[in-house]
Amino acid sequence: GNLVAIEGIARDITERKLAEEALRQSLREKEILVREVHHRVKNNMQVISSILNLQSALLDDPRARAAFKQCQLRIKSMAMVHERLYRARDLTSVDFADYLNTMARNIFLDQQIKPEQVKLQVDIEPVNLDINRAVPLGLIMNELITNAFKHAFPGGRKGNLWIKLRKKGEKRAELVVRDDGVGLPRGLDIKKAESLGMVIINTLVDQIDGKLELIRGKSGGTEFRLTFPC
Repeated sequence: GNLVAIEGIARDITERKLAEEALRQSLREKEILVREVHHRVKNNMQVISSILNLQSALLDDPRARAAFKQCQLRIKSMAMVHERLYRARDLTSVDFADYLNTMARNIFLDQQIKPEQVKLQVDIEPVNLDINRAVPLGLIMNELITNAFKHAFPGGRKGNLWIKLRKKGEKRAELVVRDDGVGLPRGLDIKKAESLGMVIINTLVDQIDGKLELIRGKSGGTEFRLTFPC
């Protein structure tokens, strides 16, 4: 009777180990599949961006070409999230601080005509976000940073652009984009602004349950402050 019991225990242990190994194998296969999906999404977005680039080269209208360029930057901000998830150890979250730092510098290099005109000041704390937060926030930041370059420093005006990311307690974070440029018109209401960039920003801020504030400097300059759950 004891021998039968021991054999039964051994069989149960063996079956449990086999089941655990099968589960580990299944998880590995699913992880590989998810990584491949992120990789393909990133590649497809790069193809779309290349097509837009080819199409814009055929356009004569500078406003149309600028619109195509802006669309390419939006696509790139999303593709970067998928690229980071493809390479990350943890497939559930993105190192948003690294992502934001890279994106800001890429836009800075893309928009800057004269390297000495605008100085980029980056102060970013480590924050990990899931893809549902990282993609909208990347798009919001893309709009805010490109808008600052587009409107804050006309006519070769020199200045600074600050980008800050801070944790605000355990469950909230704050993003700041601030410049010391010419400032926005006094009568502008960002909630009612009809430019495509502001429509995108307001829609995505609502999507992530965030709060966006516009703070005007007394002697020019603009600060956008976005708080959101993380």
